[in-house]
Amino acid sequence: MSDPEVQGQPETQIVEADQGCPVKMHEGRRCGRSIYAAPHKVDLKPVCLMHSHHRDKDNQAFQQEFERILRDAGEGVADFTKFVFLASNYSKREFKPACVFSGATFTRDAIFSDATFKQDAIFSEVTFMQDAHFYSARFTQHADFNHAMFTQDAIFSRATFTQNADFSRTEFTQKGDFSQAAFTQEVDFSRAAFTGDGNFSGVVFTQAANFFSSVFTGQADFSRARFMLEARFGQAKFGAHANFDQAKFNGDADFYNAHFQGVADFSSCGFAARGDFQEAVLSALANFSMARFNQAAEFAGATFGNAANFWRCQFNQAADFHHARFESSVEFRQTTFLDGDNVHSTLVLVLAQFEKPERVVFYKTNLGRALLHNCDVSKLTFSDVRWRKRDGNCKRMVFEEVIDTEDMKAAALRTGKDDPDERNYGLIAELYQQLKKNYDDRRDYWTAGDFHWGEMEMKRLHSPRRNGTLRWLRQNLGLVAWYKYASEYGESYSRPLLWLVGILALCMFLFPIWGLRLSDKSSVTEPASEISRPVTGKQMPELSYSNLIRYGSIEPGGPPVTSLSLLGHSLMTAVGIASFQREPTYEPAYPWGRLLAILETLFTSTVVALFLLAVRRQFRR
Repeated sequence: MSDPEVQGQPETQIVEADQGCPVKMHEGRRCGRSIYAAPHKVDLKPVCLMHSHHRDKDNQAFQQEFERILRDAGEGVADFTKFVFLASNYSKREFKPACVFSGATFTRDAIFSDATFKQDAIFSEVTFMQDAHFYSARFTQHADFNHAMFTQDAIFSRATFTQNADFSRTEFTQKGDFSQAAFTQEVDFSRAAFTGDGNFSGVVFTQAANFFSSVFTGQADFSRARFMLEARFGQAKFGAHANFDQAKFNGDADFYNAHFQGVADFSSCGFAARGDFQEAVLSALANFSMARFNQAAEFAGATFGNAANFWRCQFNQAADFHHARFESSVEFRQTTFLDGDNVHSTLVLVLAQFEKPERVVFYKTNLGRALLHNCDVSKLTFSDVRWRKRDGNCKRMVFEEVIDTEDMKAAALRTGKDDPDERNYGLIAELYQQLKKNYDDRRDYWTAGDFHWGEMEMKRLHSPRRNGTLRWLRQNLGLVAWYKYASEYGESYSRPLLWLVGILALCMFLFPIWGLRLSDKSSVTEPASEISRPVTGKQMPELSYSNLIRYGSIEPGGPPVTSLSLLGHSLMTAVGIASFQREPTYEPAYPWGRLLAILETLFTSTVVALFLLAVRRQFRR
């Protein structure tokens, strides 16, 4: 392997050879060591023993020079820039000076297991041709591996990084093993590439961990990892299994625009701060079962290309799936969303897209503070879920009715300046229609009835009137309002019966005011001592309050008519009119009474129809 720093024109090689090795070392100084007599074309330019790529160069002399550099550096800087190491077994060594290996090449296994770096360890742009062993190594100061190339396994398991660690733009061609390593300060893996597996199981990240735009082609294992502060995985790409099983995120977890092409396993994971998966792309299984988010979980704009599992996942703050895309099945089985009566949502599915809605399941979970508008929920499966309950009648309702419209997530519920409504009742009614259809299709008519009630309530509250009085009249005395008063929008069969009883009772008391007379088609027999003869309606005094007071008795030859008897006749008349009796015994005597009979017929027919409709809705199978 040739070093680009030693390339030059042939005519300059002799001059440079006289000046010693031309390779630029740390801080740009020239190496200047004696030129090594390497075979022809091994090195493009004459270089020293330490920089030569000759495979058979004197390794003993190389190691002696290496030790001399360390010894002479003391606690200063040991400069190994662009050295080419044949053998490098430095296990359990203590490196007291700052070690600069920038641009170096380790042609065989690089062994630094149990080594201790007392000062900075600079491995930037280093190439490890074979395995790199840093098992249990201790980096007490800055550890810099940016742009390093690990062509075989990189073993950093149980390593300790006391200060910042920089692995940005590092390439791990085979396995990158950091299992149970400890990063006390910030660690940077931004734009790092793991062609093989990346193992971070059991790692403790005490400060921020930056994996921004990193690429994991193989398995990425972060099981049981601990992120004490922010974890940045924005725009990261996971090509295979991304395993975060039992990982704990105590700070914000940022997966903004991340791509998960394989299994994304966050089962039993704990997020103590915000979990941000905005615009992430999860093309294969995304397993968040038993994960725990103590702060907000942001999945806005995320794409789930395959199954997503949130079984027993716990969201202690808002879970935002705004504009998320689910291309396959989604399961929220026994998922816990924060409960309470706040005006802020805990589950946001606004504008979420479900390409296979029949495979989306919400089972034994609380949706009392879920925002579902602008999201087609007509085919999702809601099984044994808990909805918000209305004050008063305890019917199920959606959170869109009570959320503060100033909330950014409820922006679609706000109305324009020219709209007098308090919120977008039409959009909420559309959501109720979808939920009603969902439960009707599953023949759960009781729950569907609650959402039908909500739909009609939104239609009642909606009014184009800007005048406050006119709005109140429409909302409280309009046709839809009377539909509510009469039968709870067709959901109550007891209320029409109460109305029917009330109308009959009212008519019973009102008919005697204008009087009742015996029908022309009816007659009564007047009792007498010698003969009995029929008395027609024209001969019979009217049944009214005034005649009751005047005569005391209005039945010929009979005992005095009491108030109870009078009201009994009036009640039977009201019942006869309500039942369309063809030959009533009594009928209204004057136009006002006949007008009352017409109104009774209209009202009783209406409430009977509402009663039958409610019975049909409540008991159909």
